[in-house]
Amino acid sequence: MRYLMLIAVFIYWTPLAGYCADETNTEQLLLTAERLRVSDTGQVKVLIERLEASADLTPVQRDRLSLLQAHQHTLYGRYESAKHIISELFYSDLKPAQELRAYHLLSQVADLESDYGRAFSYLNYALQLLPKVNSEDAQLSVLTLAAELFSRASAHDKALQYVEQAVAISTIADGVTDGERCMVAKAASVIYLNMSRYDAALKTAEQQLGYCQLSSEKLYAANAHSVIADVYVNRLAYEQALEHYELAENDFVELNYLYGVINTRLAKASLAVELGTPATSLAMLASLIPNAIENNLWDELQQPFLLAAELSEQQGDLKSALIYYRQYMIAVQKVMDDNKAMRIAYLQTEFETEQQAQQLELLEKDKVLLTLRENAINQQRWLLASILAGAVLLLIVLLMLLTRYRQRNLYYRQLSEVDGLTKVFNRRHAYEHGEKLLKSSLACSEPFAVIMADIDHFKAVNDTYGHRIGDRVLQTVANQLKEGLRGHDIIARAGGEEFVLFLPRASYQQAMHIAERCKSALRPIQAENRTVTITLSFGISVAEGQAITLSELVEQADQALYASKNSGRNRISLYREIEENPAKSDKELAIVKGE
Repeated sequence: MRYLMLIAVFIYWTPLAGYCADETNTEQLLLTAERLRVSDTGQVKVLIERLEASADLTPVQRDRLSLLQAHQHTLYGRYESAKHIISELFYSDLKPAQELRAYHLLSQVADLESDYGRAFSYLNYALQLLPKVNSEDAQLSVLTLAAELFSRASAHDKALQYVEQAVAISTIADGVTDGERCMVAKAASVIYLNMSRYDAALKTAEQQLGYCQLSSEKLYAANAHSVIADVYVNRLAYEQALEHYELAENDFVELNYLYGVINTRLAKASLAVELGTPATSLAMLASLIPNAIENNLWDELQQPFLLAAELSEQQGDLKSALIYYRQYMIAVQKVMDDNKAMRIAYLQTEFETEQQAQQLELLEKDKVLLTLRENAINQQRWLLASILAGAVLLLIVLLMLLTRYRQRNLYYRQLSEVDGLTKVFNRRHAYEHGEKLLKSSLACSEPFAVIMADIDHFKAVNDTYGHRIGDRVLQTVANQLKEGLRGHDIIARAGGEEFVLFLPRASYQQAMHIAERCKSALRPIQAENRTVTITLSFGISVAEGQAITLSELVEQADQALYASKNSGRNRISLYREIEENPAKSDKELAIVKGE
């Protein structure tokens, strides 16, 4: 359930009209940006640009603008930039409200970076500033963050204490918006759910849903549906649970909030077993698990891995069952490590907080600062020694696991380099490798060729035979193209039905010969009792000593490909011929592009 507690790092854009038409005053712009800083990051970006251009900002307003800039960097994942801006702020004379927001944001960034020690430390500074700040918005943000962090550290009583403070403020204070009440209810419902207080979780989530609908906070509304669905699953009311998971999924998809989409779909996949469709469950899990692994959702993957292993075993697929079980063990270990790090950080922070309180009390009574410092150092050394001993034991376990799963890790690394459908290099990896080969060729005064190949009338193949056969055509063409290449040549899927070939030490004549071989390697494709005959158009460009980038070389090959397309397809065109007759090539390109 951690994804329900993390900062909602999602971005969607809407037109500026309606927010800023009448807001020419600097203070009004700042207030609007602060109000929209999470719910409408596109508007905030525009407002920040207007504020940056303003010459009449006061020092306090500049501090507020810096906090908005740091918040934007955090939402976009630029954590170092956010931390740099905030560190610069501490050199100025910050007001308590701005200082509280700075520590609140630093705590969130540290949590996102899994630096739990700093997350709790910054949170403590923010909590100490609460009595000095009158802003209900700032108070609610800090209290809900404290509740969520302490809940994840299994300090549920303390988490409940903070969330109840937030609920009291949101209920009594006049200036609290429905969106802020929605945020508070969201924190409370998740904490109740973690404490297995299902009645309270359901009641609070339903209240949250009402607030969110009033304030149009779709993300928190989706979170509310997820909590309600989890409660219904606990009550074995699977049909009702499915209904709320689907409502949550729809909102997450609309917001493009990937974490929410993956988690609700994993939950629906698990639910399919209870609804009597285990085959559907296994198919859903198989399609979702790679995305969940890519996004490091190890906590949410534990139960799906185990379920997939059991379902695979029931179907007699013992190999897949073993793979899923091993992945389950990896997920368990990762979650244990993360929970242990969070718990240690919490205990260390609690220890330091209590120690500081004791130090202050003793200083006020006995003025024995030196003795207290020595005691603190000894206690910290003992704590560090204990942590180090635990870390050594943990390292031994991790090394054992690392040895066992090294091959799996290698497999996942390969996935990031290979196109999932055709099993040739993907565009990103091929271009990185191609850049290096081009530089090496230019340095050695050797030619370097690029061939762009495009399947002719591929849309007609999809329309006539369907996308499944279309995928089979792409796979077969990739394999047939490889037959025409040399051992050191590179082939990659450039996108759609287009392939790119990088040929080191290949002149125009050699590249033409290789393209002819590739063209000759094409054979009719048998798929689902159907025969599909396809042709390819080729475009060739060669760097022969001139200074040129890979992007420029690919663009030249693309122009040659356009010439092949316009000349009737199923042919090979050379870029140098286009250079020799530019008027003709411009006309051909215009025709291909529909100008």
